[in-house]
Amino acid sequence: MFRTARGLKELAHKAELRKELAALPAGADPRHRAELEAALRKLEPLSGATLTLKAAGQRFSLYDFYGNAVPARRGRIEVPLDHRGFFLRGDGRPGSFAALCAAVRQARIEGIEPLATVCHDFTAPIATKPPLRLTLINVLNRPVKGKLDLTVGT
Repeated sequence: MFRTARGLKELAHKAELRKELAALPAGADPRHRAELEAALRKLEPLSGATLTLKAAGQRFSLYDFYGNAVPARRGRIEVPLDHRGFFLRGDGRPGSFAALCAAVRQARIEGIEPLATVCHDFTAPIATKPPLRLTLINVLNRPVKGKLDLTVGT
């Protein structure tokens, strides 16, 4: 659902690649230029993003994809949002699942672009200036505010 929202690590890496590409001299090896351009087009797996929530006195825990407990640190549970699978689980006491749900609602997601975008097809030639249908999806669990500025080229 959020596949167009990119990780901030990937965006920083792509910015470095753009700088390197821009700094290439006119007579640079075309293979190196092609490698940089290919790296810019390639989507990278999400890394460095996290969901951080308060541990709430051990009423719930985080487990890795093997079922090993991942300890809370400084009263916080940090769930990596990447290619690996993690799961949160209540301790079985009455109300632990409700406490977990409340903690997830109050958690903070970081390390990923705030919006996933879906650009829909134009229904007429761009030269006729048809309306642009754009869907923006907030991938964070908090409000996002900002200014949208875009240009459509012909």
